[in-house]
Amino acid sequence: MNIEASARFLFITDMHLSLKTSPFKRNDLKAKVPAIVHETREELAKQLLEKIAEDLRRNDIPLSGVIFAGDAQLQGLAGGHEQVFDLIMSNFSDRGISPSNIVATPGNHDVVKGSPPTSPERYLPFSEVWRKNGCVVPWLDGIDDPLTQDTD
Repeated sequence: MNIEASARFLFITDMHLSLKTSPFKRNDLKAKVPAIVHETREELAKQLLEKIAEDLRRNDIPLSGVIFAGDAQLQGLAGGHEQVFDLIMSNFSDRGISPSNIVATPGNHDVVKGSPPTSPERYLPFSEVWRKNGCVVPWLDGIDDPLTQDTD
């Protein structure tokens, strides 16, 4: 019996979004791309994920999961986590994505500026979106208590 199994994951990182719109500077690309006309990072992220979802739909390709590798927020400004999560769900839920198959890890822009390691507020904005919505997240220093973790 020949069984072909394949898993397809969407990998997203470094969206750098905020509640207030952020200008998209053309030099962010490190190359000249004259066809880019997006005025904000938020609009560019929205259009990018819409185009990927459109291609997946057109080719009837399901996803096994989404891996979000951090930096949802622009320089620690609020709103990035909510926007990235909402963009993932609105564009890929019909491709098989639910919070239970989204793996999310925080990046350096996702921690509260000035918060010391092991402080409860350090990863709170990240946790409030990804964990509370049922996504798979790592053990978070300051939020998860090592004494209550199962070590098996």
